[in-house]
Amino acid sequence: MQIRDLSIKFEKKQVLEINSLYIDPKEKVAILGKSGIGKTSLINSLLSLISYDGQIVDKPTFSVVFQEDRLVGELTAKQNILLACPNADADLILSKVGLYNERNDKVKTLSGGMKRRVAIARALCRECETLILDEPFVGLDLVTKTAVNSLIKQQTKDKGLLLISHDLLLSYSLCSRIIILENGKIAIDKSTSDFPIKKAQEYFLKNAN
Repeated sequence: MQIRDLSIKFEKKQVLEINSLYIDPKEKVAILGKSGIGKTSLINSLLSLISYDGQIVDKPTFSVVFQEDRLVGELTAKQNILLACPNADADLILSKVGLYNERNDKVKTLSGGMKRRVAIARALCRECETLILDEPFVGLDLVTKTAVNSLIKQQTKDKGLLLISHDLLLSYSLCSRIIILENGKIAIDKSTSDFPIKKAQEYFLKNAN
């Protein structure tokens, strides 16, 4: 996927400006930065959910976990999976995220963390070339985060991954490339081997204010 001269504005305010960015089809990329810096806007432009200037070519097919769960509360966890992926083994994927016993419960009765896991399970069921995860671990406890992290790693072996997260440990666990956005532009674009987690921690501490 190639991004050229991407410009995103809201009410004439420049939100994001990327001159050139190439992402390999099976690359695992973490997009990091402060809240409101343009990370989700970048994802929404890839999904053609917002207007932008510039070119995005050779886009892969996507499956997405949005910041919001976007589930149907009156349907069960299993029905939410099958609504998006009619041929999915919903029981199996829900068991993998620890929700087999709740598979026939209406989503509106589930806790926030459980809803998040249903949204992740649904995204993992969809056929795609690249999985997009926008803050996927919100509301998950440490044990569940670790289990879901392992599942995502397993399910994306032969796929691309675009991850937005404030969790550096999980970002470095899942991804081999780090892109940091600052002031609406790419400030850092390096492999995890060239920009280890300690450097990332130092960067964010230095730019905390």
